[in-house]
Parts: sequence; C-alpha cells; structure tokens
Amino acid sequence: MTKIKTALKRFAGWKHAWLLAILIASMILHLGLLWFPKDLVLDEQYYIVSARDYLVQGVLHQPEHPPLGKVIITFGMQVFGDNQFGWRFMPALFGVGSVFFFYLILRRFNFSNLATNLAVTLFAFENSVFTMASVAMLDIFNVFFMLAGLWAYLARRYPLAVVFLVMSTLVKLTGLLGIVIIGIHWLVFRRDKALQLAVSGLVAYVVAILAVPVMEFALAGEWSNPLTRAAQLFTIPATITFANSTHPSALHPWQWVLGYHVMPFWWTPQYMSAVTPTVWAATIPVFGWTTWLSWWRRNEAAVFAAAWIFATLILWIIIGGITNRITYIFYFVPIVGGIILGLALFIDKAMAWAKRPRQLLLSIDNKPRFKDRLVAWSRRRNWKKITGVTLAVFMTVHVILFWVFSPFNWLWPVIHP
Repeated sequence: MTKIKTALKRFAGWKHAWLLAILIASMILHLGLLWFPKDLVLDEQYYIVSARDYLVQGVLHQPEHPPLGKVIITFGMQVFGDNQFGWRFMPALFGVGSVFFFYLILRRFNFSNLATNLAVTLFAFENSVFTMASVAMLDIFNVFFMLAGLWAYLARRYPLAVVFLVMSTLVKLTGLLGIVIIGIHWLVFRRDKALQLAVSGLVAYVVAILAVPVMEFALAGEWSNPLTRAAQLFTIPATITFANSTHPSALHPWQWVLGYHVMPFWWTPQYMSAVTPTVWAATIPVFGWTTWLSWWRRNEAAVFAAAWIFATLILWIIIGGITNRITYIFYFVPIVGGIILGLALFIDKAMAWAKRPRQLLLSIDNKPRFKDRLVAWSRRRNWKKITGVTLAVFMTVHVILFWVFSPFNWLWPVIHP
C-alpha cells in the first residue's frame, strides 16, 4: 500500500501527469462514441462511400480535396472493417493526437503548469473539436497536421514543420494558413535560418503539387497534370458560392463570430457542430487583447495567438468577402487553438498578478490619492483566492456546456428535429 501511495504521489508530481489523464479520458470518450450512430453522419456519406468505392473498385472521388485525409479514413476501414469503428477510429486517434500537439505548443511558451493544464483541458473538451474528431470527415486531420507543424516550428525544427504543413495541405487547402501564422511570428521574433526555411518550403510545396497526382495515380492508376490538378483544387471549391448554392447552415465567415450558430450533424445521439460558448465568446476579446499585447509589449505568446486567429479567421473573412464563398460553422475548428492559446496567456498573467504584492504609495503631502486608496482596497482582497474561484467557475461552466452540446447529452437535445 505504501509503495502504491508513493507511486501515485510521484505520478501526481510529474508535470505531464494531467496531460496523460486528459489524453486517456478523451480517448475513452471517443471509443464510447465510435459505434453511434450506425448510419453515416453528414459528409461521411461522401468520404465513406468514396472509401468503399476505392476498396472495392479502386476508384477515387471528391476531386475538390487532396487525397491524404481520404486515404487515412480508407486505411482505418481497411484495418478495422467497413463498420462504425472502422469509419471513425482514425479521426478519434487524430483528435487525441491534436490535444497532444496543442499541449506541446503551450509548453513552448513557458506558461505555468496551471495555465497549461487548464488550457489543454479547454481544448480537449471543446465541442467543435471533439465533434470533428468523432466523425469521418477531413477537418480533424487538417488540424492535427497544422498543430504538429506549428509545434515543430516553435521547436526550431523547420524542415519537419514544413513537412507537417504540407501534409495538412494535402488534407485540405486550408493547411496553407499555417504558413501565415509561422510567417508573422518568424518576422517579428526570429528571422533565423531564412535560407533553410525558404528552400525547405519551396521544395516541399513543389513536392506537394506533385504529390497529389502521384498519390492518386498510386491509389487509382489515374494520372493528371500536376499544375492542372493543383488549379482544380482551388477552382472547384471557389464555385460553391451564395450566388449558385444554398444550404440551411451556410454562413459567411464573419457570421462565425457575429452570431452564435449550431449546425446539426445528427439527432440521436446529438452531433452538433457548435463552438463551446465559453470559447466562442472569447474570440473577439482574445484577438483584440493579444493584438494589443503584440503591438505594445511584443509578447511572444500574444503574437503567436494573434497571428493564429488572424490567419484562420480574419483571412477567411477577407476571402469570404471577395469570393462570396459558402462556409459552415465547423470551419471554425482551426481557430480554436489560437483562442485557447490566448486564454492560456490570460490565465498565466492573471495568476501572476493575483500573487503580486501591492504597495501603498502616498503623494507628496502624505495624503492618499484615489489611486492609492484603490491600491489599499486591493491589498485587503485575497486576489489569489478570487482568481482561483473565478477560474474554477469558468472551467466548470465550460465542461457543462461541452456536455450540453456533445453527443453525451441524452437528457435533452439542444435542437429538436
């Protein structure tokens, strides 16, 4: 018994213990969902059917997307069978992997253990990310490789970062947005190994252009001109606009943040593409605050978070305004990491502020000014406890809202069919 207690105490003192607990809990939750529902959910009707056609006939579909995400789904079906588990195991695995890489990103900024652990919890139990990791669609693979690329860049493993971002792009072209995040941070803080980064990027993206037809030829025996195929990947999605298409859940990118939207994927259990309100409500404040910190304080984490939100949200708004492109709320998933990174920075600074001693400074005539009275009032408050309670309430509300919108809410659905 003593040895067990000692081992548990040692484990609790390990700085990565909370991450391991979160990863295990997340995987258990995903495994419990894999078999439900038995039918195809939303775009699974395209990707699973495409995988079936490839496994049976060797034919590839969905030319509007590069093939890597579809290959990963097909691999899961080849290993585990054409059933719910085979369809959704790989998305679940990559979803848990996304949590792991997000944790590694947080660690690169030297936040406190508390801020890091709370932020990784927010990410792991964020409904839009969790939902996309529960269905056989492409977005979670795109996010996984983007997070891996961002971590590799922060770790100064530039060639590896380029490889991961290329893989993200080979799932969906939005993987290109990771270049913007890295580019802004690199220009502000690093400007090192410019030749290595430029050559690696150039070679990798030439390879990416070639990789699409090469992968498709290897899989289906169909060859296409690399430049023509690359142009096709850009032009086909660009035709899906409000002028020629309709969908009840169609949104302009600015509507992601100017109103709260829920896109139902399935009813029982309820699969709802909805950003957890605690994260959604923080989007604009976090972007504004991190942009201010970036400009006035040159805070590295703030620059990275602001660049992240700029690349995955503001650029989408600009593109949407120019092209009139239809989007959906699940396109918000790549933004979540940037918002929570900003929240981690806020938590870290709030806890440091709460622990800081406050001194009462008198004016020349030894009479306390209003500011001094405010400081004196502040000294009488236990800010460490107040901040701790506030964070506990926020985390509790976040987890409750995650449950309300998640497939685990069997008591009352958010939206009735």
